[in-house]
Parts: sequence; C-alpha cells; structure tokens
Amino acid sequence: DLGDRAVWSVSSAKPGFGVAQLRDDSIHTLWQSEGPQPHFIRIEFPKKTAVSRISIFVDVSMDDSYTPCRLSIAVGSFKQDLQQIKQLDLRNPRGWQDIKLGHLFQIAVLANHLNGKDTHIRALKIFGPR
Repeated sequence: DLGDRAVWSVSSAKPGFGVAQLRDDSIHTLWQSEGPQPHFIRIEFPKKTAVSRISIFVDVSMDDSYTPCRLSIAVGSFKQDLQQIKQLDLRNPRGWQDIKLGHLFQIAVLANHLNGKDTHIRALKIFGPR
C-alpha cells in the first residue's frame, strides 16, 4: 500500500470520522462526510509515483444509505488540472472495489444508495505496479 507516501484530504468529515479512520486498516472504522454532495477524497503524492490501482471498501449491508453508488475518478498533476477519467456505478457493493489509475487523483461520491446524504467509506488502499 503506497498510501503513506501521499497527502490525504477530504471535503468534510464528522468529528472522529476523518482521514485517520479511513487509513487505519480496519473496516470497522470509517470516514463519514458531512454536508451536501459531492463528497471527495483527494490523494496527492509529493513526488511522481506510479499508481496502478486503488481499492476502496464499501458495503451496503453495513452502511445502507451511506453507501456510495456512483463514484467519479479524476486524475491530474495538481488540483487545478484534475480531469475525470472514470465514473463508476456500484450496485449493492459488498467489500473491496478495485479501480485502475495514475499520479494525483480524487475520488468524488456523486450519489449514495437510497439517495442518502452523507457517505461512509470504510477503507481505501493505493497500489503501485508489481
């Protein structure tokens, strides 16, 4: 997991449910957004880093309407040049979802299961080429 090499930020977080909980290697803790969508997680590497995929843990049976059902993935060299490269629809996700990508990226939650407002994401890992 390359996550320790990156600078992580989120659009919002309820107290006690921030980046630290997203990164703690437990699916029993989580990031919880607060406020209107879209919610995002931005991961930026200070040095050029080869990233082949990310894995995100979401589970509709655990989080119901807090579960993302539509994600947008954007990549770029810096915040001002992020370009969407993928949009994913997750139908009743249960467990790790793999997404392939590059250097700087941002994950935006565009919608939640059952039209829920805030989001739960239980874990996120970043992997380089093998």
